[in-house]
Amino acid sequence: MSERPENTVAADFASGRAQYLLGTLRLEHDPFAAPTAELELQINPEDSPFFSYFVDPPYQLAGQRVRHALLSLLKEPQPSCVYGGRGTGKTAVKTMLEAECRALPEQTLVVSLGLGKGEPVQLDETLLWQRLTAALAIDLFVQVIEQFDGLKSVLKPAFVAELSRFWQAHIPQFRRTLKRELLRTESENSDISTWWRVWDRPVIRYTPLNTGRRRFVEAVLGQASGAEASDEGNCRSQFQQGLTLARKCRYQRLYLLIDLPGGTQPTELDIAELLRFLFTLTDFSLPIYYKLFLPQSFQPDTEYLFAEENMTLELFTAVLNWNQPQAFQKLLEQRFRTAETWIRNLNTFIEQPVVTAINTLLQQEANQSPRFLLQTISRLIDSHANQTPEEFRITLADWQNMLKRYELEP
Repeated sequence: MSERPENTVAADFASGRAQYLLGTLRLEHDPFAAPTAELELQINPEDSPFFSYFVDPPYQLAGQRVRHALLSLLKEPQPSCVYGGRGTGKTAVKTMLEAECRALPEQTLVVSLGLGKGEPVQLDETLLWQRLTAALAIDLFVQVIEQFDGLKSVLKPAFVAELSRFWQAHIPQFRRTLKRELLRTESENSDISTWWRVWDRPVIRYTPLNTGRRRFVEAVLGQASGAEASDEGNCRSQFQQGLTLARKCRYQRLYLLIDLPGGTQPTELDIAELLRFLFTLTDFSLPIYYKLFLPQSFQPDTEYLFAEENMTLELFTAVLNWNQPQAFQKLLEQRFRTAETWIRNLNTFIEQPVVTAINTLLQQEANQSPRFLLQTISRLIDSHANQTPEEFRITLADWQNMLKRYELEP
């Protein structure tokens, strides 16, 4: 007897999962469909579940009592560094910080620079200046459009021409992309916030293409291309040009968010070179506060370098730490609440005699990582739904089946 095609098996799993979650448990949607911020942001881009799922993570401060939510501290105008192991939520915190700064701008321009995501980390100084200037150009464009109604009075024709030349010089395929997205936007007041995904920026607020925005975009497209001078001698001055334009848009400070993925190895990245580059970001027309999100393995070297540069007094440092079971419980409660169900925790649909055993196993498998916890729960749901989607309670046999299917250690 021949084996069933892999895509047929996957379809059965998806069907059984939907039957169990939406039918048997009566959830409004699947709250465990994606275990990471990057994937959650791709679900329903106009209204990503990420923002309703987010829970301010638990963290530790060296020698201090934790009294405030991490996000509120990161929004303060000071250099900050968040460390965390793989799957502890560094990217989620960084994304939420970006979203809050953009939603409530308070004259803060937030610039997001990802390094090493799926590619070798390049720390050549010229390349860093180019990437930083490109990130500044993208975020200035996104936030000017988002905050257009409050900026109309400063966007005079001559200034629009300056902005257009800067964006065309430093945002890859800018004119072509903008023309394409404008043509796809059919009606007046259509939401154009999904444009930002082209440049890997999260959608955070409804942004209608009203008459004023449309005229502004058309005026930007009507300008001649900007010069693409990017040799080493001009890199710093091009970045300064972008800051000067931001200043004219009434921004008073810049938050530079730099995220390094948890899998980045010290051999791929000389953290000293990155920090020394950041220490040069002074004496510009806008004060720059960097917000670093680094693997915990980098902490000793990073803190030594901060001390060497006399940065420790003004630096805010936090270490993400999920070693409290109640922190995971809060995270799961929020997901169930978002799914509009009376269920508030996993215990409700785990067979009562094995509730403690399965919770212990989940904690062990998670290993203080919310990503791994959500991934394991999702696999456990698949295991149960594939066998008995009409049965309400998950059993220890479902756990054993999950271990076999995903070839995990018992």
